[in-house]
Amino acid sequence: MRESSLILLSKGKDPKRVENWRPIALLNTDRKLLARIFFTRLSSFSGTLLSPVQFCTVKGRSIFGVILTIKEALELCKVQNTGCYFLSLDQAKAFDRVDQEYLWAILAKRLQASGIEGLSVPCCQPLRSVAYADDVTVAVSCPEDARISYGATDPVLNDRTLYPYHFSTGLNDDILHIAIAELVEHLGWTWVIILALGDEHGESKNLRNEINKHGACVDFIGTLTEDTNTNIRTLERIQKSTAQLHRYLRNVRFTEPCGTEINVNEINKSPVKFTIDTWLITYAISQRIQVGEYFWSGSESSLKIDIQKIFWKKETNNQFLKSQCSPNCPPGYRKVPRERAPPCCYDCARCSEGEISNLTDMENCLKCPIYEWPNNEKTMCIEKQTEFLSFEADSLTLVFIVLSVVSLLLVTVIIGIFISFRDTPLVKANNRNLSFILLFSIKLSFLSVFLFLGRPSDITCILRQTSFGISFSIAMSSVLAKTIMVCIAFKASKPNSPWRKWLGVKITYFIVIICSFIQFLISAIWLIISPPFMELNILSEPGKIIVQCNEGSVIAFYIVLSYMGLLASVSFIVAFLARTLPDSFNEAKYITFSMLLFCSVWITMIPAYLSTKGKYMVAVEIFAIISSSCGLLFCIFLPKCYIIIFKPNRNTKQYLLGNNK
Repeated sequence: MRESSLILLSKGKDPKRVENWRPIALLNTDRKLLARIFFTRLSSFSGTLLSPVQFCTVKGRSIFGVILTIKEALELCKVQNTGCYFLSLDQAKAFDRVDQEYLWAILAKRLQASGIEGLSVPCCQPLRSVAYADDVTVAVSCPEDARISYGATDPVLNDRTLYPYHFSTGLNDDILHIAIAELVEHLGWTWVIILALGDEHGESKNLRNEINKHGACVDFIGTLTEDTNTNIRTLERIQKSTAQLHRYLRNVRFTEPCGTEINVNEINKSPVKFTIDTWLITYAISQRIQVGEYFWSGSESSLKIDIQKIFWKKETNNQFLKSQCSPNCPPGYRKVPRERAPPCCYDCARCSEGEISNLTDMENCLKCPIYEWPNNEKTMCIEKQTEFLSFEADSLTLVFIVLSVVSLLLVTVIIGIFISFRDTPLVKANNRNLSFILLFSIKLSFLSVFLFLGRPSDITCILRQTSFGISFSIAMSSVLAKTIMVCIAFKASKPNSPWRKWLGVKITYFIVIICSFIQFLISAIWLIISPPFMELNILSEPGKIIVQCNEGSVIAFYIVLSYMGLLASVSFIVAFLARTLPDSFNEAKYITFSMLLFCSVWITMIPAYLSTKGKYMVAVEIFAIISSSCGLLFCIFLPKCYIIIFKPNRNTKQYLLGNNK
């Protein structure tokens, strides 16, 4: 090699300024060390063009190996009486920056002027073909010379516009990387290390990228220092005309002795087959055993491996080894990346509420449909459990049924007693007709409890609140009328009292009808404007579908409760003021207790009702209905029944008049 071609490339914005240009030597980066040695000999005419800082070596390369490679290549050219011109990475860079036709013209001109021995100048107008050896790039041919390489793997050679006559039988490093990555994936390894020779650092990075594409991670890349020199594979020039050989090379197809079909694909590459071997090392022998193979033909690839033939470490009892940074996340869990860690290093976190993962190592959990919920293991979605006060499977429903039935029986017994003793002085003195109305309304209240039990429907949702509100309004109206009549009767007992004209049944019926009608009107407006309806509540309790009644208008519901509270408050005030009446008129005392109990129950019920959800909200309202109804029944009617049954001597006109006096 007697001289080097130099290309001036602009590196600044203004190409007219000299300082914005720098010379580039068309030398392989790997050969820059040798070029620096040559520089001392070429300094007489190249010192003004090339600066020493432009020459350097490549990290990890053997200096002696580089020099020896080029030296032996030069000797080969000398023996075969051929010329050679070294081109490689810098050439590729120049292709990206300089017009190709201009570059080829410069190269051809330099070759013509150099008078390289053994190279015909006319056949290099322009120079189009480059033949690659295993580690050296040598341009030695004419425009349409075909070159078959067994070692060159640079991807730039796949460009058919630049290298239309380059064919390769060598093993492509990219294919080797794919084969290794697929082997790692097949074995289920996600955490590996790469050990490479010092001059294979770049290849190791490519292998890392390929392994990452297949879902595994590389912990680190270890570099092994190469102690021996790299073997030089000699490239012999085929001194034959190849102008009509290319079409045969592109269509070559044959079967090797092992039975593998060989052909050249679209980038002039032949199929590749790797064998996968394992070493069996004992104290006596070292034996290599083939455990699989990898085949690549461009359009398809296949990996075959026999795990049973692999001998693992003795401590593992020949069990298949796993290589993972983190254990697999089982179904029901998801992977959580660790901070500043490779993707294969992660933690496992339980799926969030309402989510599942049904596969191993899922990145994200799947959300269940709105009417489904995860099972306990969070591996599958199942139908949500519906919740309401069921007749079949809810013990709370059974308790309410028993209480309601017992209360209904008690009301029926009291009604029977009052009917049987309707003409006795005690029953007459306590306004017999109002007592029957009150008992009837209390019985309706107990019956309304059954509308709150079982699976709600639109009909039961409409009936439950209206029947409950109206029946209680009738009861409160009757209590209010009884209280007012007690006061009027006491006032009218005095001689010449003006209150006598208010005695009779008309005033009591008027109070009951008017007060009950107001509640009926409120309920009717409620049902017309925004009636209650059945709904499926999936938000209140996770994992459950609450079958409940939507009141339609919450304002109307609380107006109904407020009106009942108003009637109870007025009755309580009037009864409290009449508590000092004589014993014969002292029903006001019992009414006071009953209204006090009634108001206490409902005042306590409201915050409890608002703080509960689902079937327990309904249970609170049922408890309030039963408790307040029992309060009216026990406080007003049980004392009278006790006198009628067990103290008949007090159920006489003389006894009542005597107490009055």
